Amino acid sequence: KRYDWLGGYRLRVDDNTGETSGRKSLFTFKDKIILARANIRYHLADNHLLNANYTQNYLQRQGEDPLNPFTVPFEDPHNLNKQVMGLSYKWNYFKDAASTVLFYKHFIVNYDVVTSDFSGDQTRVNQTNHNDGYGIAQSFLIKKQLRLKFSFESTYRIPDAYEIFGDGLNLKANTKLKPEKSFNYNIGLVWNKKIGEFNIKLEENYFARHADDFIYITSIGPFARYNNKDNVKVSGIESGLKLGYRELVSLGLNCTYQNVIDAKRPFGDEVALNRLPNIPYLFGHVQLGIHKKSVLQQADKVSLFLSGDFREEFYLISPGEGSRESKNVIPRQATYNASLSYAFHENKYTFTASINNILDQKLYDNFRIQRPGRAYTIMFRYFINS
Repeated sequence: KRYDWLGGYRLRVDDNTGETSGRKSLFTFKDKIILARANIRYHLADNHLLNANYTQNYLQRQGEDPLNPFTVPFEDPHNLNKQVMGLSYKWNYFKDAASTVLFYKHFIVNYDVVTSDFSGDQTRVNQTNHNDGYGIAQSFLIKKQLRLKFSFESTYRIPDAYEIFGDGLNLKANTKLKPEKSFNYNIGLVWNKKIGEFNIKLEENYFARHADDFIYITSIGPFARYNNKDNVKVSGIESGLKLGYRELVSLGLNCTYQNVIDAKRPFGDEVALNRLPNIPYLFGHVQLGIHKKSVLQQADKVSLFLSGDFREEFYLISPGEGSRESKNVIPRQATYNASLSYAFHENKYTFTASINNILDQKLYDNFRIQRPGRAYTIMFRYFINS
């Protein structure tokens, strides 16, 4: 139907026209993913450990649309290959009351994509980037139950497939997206205590990051695209609580508050620093677990998990632009989930059934586009080596 200003309408009879675009579509895409991991540990001597590891994440995305006679997104496969090689040295001393870890990482990312302009001309882009990271982590046992930890790291975050390729519809591709480089600082306290048959663990952590080529999402009318931004400062606090009663009941709670600030002042120091939009600043998670062993056979385990997630409202555009009444807000959201799992043969086999968003509440992404509602999943996990 096509409506006029007076509320009247006329029927559309063009069978080739879609509801939201100029033509009908049955566009779909599939991802083929290959994950590989290797790890080697070698004890140089007592309390001295050398560790080398390698991870690879390869993704190929290909799309099709039987109703589209023109160029289809991902019709030519898009490939993303991410590799990380790491080497670390750990030294425990003072009777294991303190430890130092030195580490180095080498990041390799290669992507091979085909882009199209408005005239339909296609260009193949094949690019490889190499980057190096390093850092140190330190831990001290202050008292019997209290440990102090701090770390420094110079690292890179490699963009994922959605950030580079888009989704072929509303999220546009950006083949010029760079890895995010940052200097990260963390300092925290961990307190462990056993009281009778109860185990308690409290953790408090302060973090700070200074990032260049920070990867963030921006809106372009009805569309979105990931871009890079220089001079972004991130700081915040993470709090966590874990409670356990024997091996029957477990409770976990964590909460994060963060400030993601655009520290670049294009108009001078008199302009206030603003949070980057589309990024939550306050969120948390809680999970209750109930466990029972030897239900159907020896060494099996049944677990019921109930969990909830919370995210405070945040702005769609920069808080410094316009009045509060004129800005779109992604609303406060809370969702509840449940899962039931059965593990047997010393956890070699695990069946899990889950319900996400039990109450079928309205949830939104970072652009206030509604996300799917209640969902049911079944998963089977098998360990080749237990």
